[in-house]
Amino acid sequence: MKKVERLGRAMQGYLDWFEEMLTGRDHLLGEFSAADAAAFPFLKYATHRDPNDPHLFHKILVDHQKPGSDHPRLVDWIARMDRRPRA
Repeated sequence: MKKVERLGRAMQGYLDWFEEMLTGRDHLLGEFSAADAAAFPFLKYATHRDPNDPHLFHKILVDHQKPGSDHPRLVDWIARMDRRPRA
């Protein structure tokens, strides 16, 4: 098995972990915190990628982070974080 495939499976497990962390709350640790700000740039590729984005790392994230109906809290969190103001 290729290393990327193995790590991709591990990433799916982490999506389950994030989903569990969001049970009963809007942010990873309760209130909006550095944890949300740090995790968002990576997890956003789970639901959206610009088709013109040339970065292989982002393609790997898109290919191996696929939350769906089994991660509704995570999908909602990604949308919520994406609406937050940016510097």
